[in-house]
Amino acid sequence: MAFQLCALMLALLMLVVPVFAQVAEKQKGRADVERDAKEYGSLPASGAMGFACGCLGIAYIYFATPDIPVGVLLGKSPTYVETYTRIYRYHVNRRRLQVAAVGCGIAGAMISAYWLFVAPNFTDTY
Repeated sequence: MAFQLCALMLALLMLVVPVFAQVAEKQKGRADVERDAKEYGSLPASGAMGFACGCLGIAYIYFATPDIPVGVLLGKSPTYVETYTRIYRYHVNRRRLQVAAVGCGIAGAMISAYWLFVAPNFTDTY
């Protein structure tokens, strides 16, 4: 009876331990993404795209897929790579969209200021 109970406990542990390992890999991947997304997301280029191209720049950034730094994923498990890839693309794309929207807003404000304050002065002099 004791042998059967020990065998049952070992079998249950063999089923549960891999699940906990996958959860730990996913948590580690999520923590690494939060660190790396701030470092690797070409934000000045996204802001310039929003400033120069307006809504078309924002649309391009929305549909473009951010590149993942390959050196970070070398030697990692498939669970870690999948979690890291999915969350990294979400975070970087969200930050790029925010910066592009700010660039588009600045360009819109500058164009509005031009048409409100500068352009009427040109027509008054003729």
